[in-house]
Amino acid sequence: MTNKLLMKNHFDREDNLRKLLSLLSYCHFEYKSHRNHSQIMTVKLATLKGIIHHFSALK
Repeated sequence: MTNKLLMKNHFDREDNLRKLLSLLSYCHFEYKSHRNHSQIMTVKLATLKGIIHHFSALK
């Protein structure tokens, strides 16, 4: 799902922000429930940075 989200530039910005917020809360939830799995979090944070970079480029 994440890769598809990164590819679709034609979504309106409000929809993108809504998706970004849900991804942020998902990552926060994952962090709280998998505190010991740092490798999983590294992957999720790298993905999140990619998403944030993508949204910055949309401005």
